[in-house]
Amino acid sequence: PGFRPYEDAFQHRMLTYGATVHFIVPELDAGNQIIHQSTFTVFPGTPLEQIKKLGETDNEPACLVEGVRRVVDREVELHFHRVVRRGGWA
Repeated sequence: PGFRPYEDAFQHRMLTYGATVHFIVPELDAGNQIIHQSTFTVFPGTPLEQIKKLGETDNEPACLVEGVRRVVDREVELHFHRVVRRGGWA
C-alpha cells in the first residue's frame, strides 16, 4: 500500500505485484474491505517502467472490472466494515 506502490516494491526487489479493489472506509488500509485482488509476476531484472506498464494497463483495469462486477452482481456487500460474500465463487 502507499503512494508509490510499484516503486516501493521494486526497491525491495519484489517479483510479484498486485492490485486490490476494496470498499472505502474512514480508516486507511483497514484491511477487511477487500472485494478482489489480482497479481502478476515478473522476471528478475525487469525494468520498473515495464512493471508499471503491466500493472497499470493490464492488471489494475482487470482487477477493477472484476471488483465492480462483484458489487454490481451483488456477490459481495459491506456489512459492519467487513466484506460479506453472498454467493459462491468459481
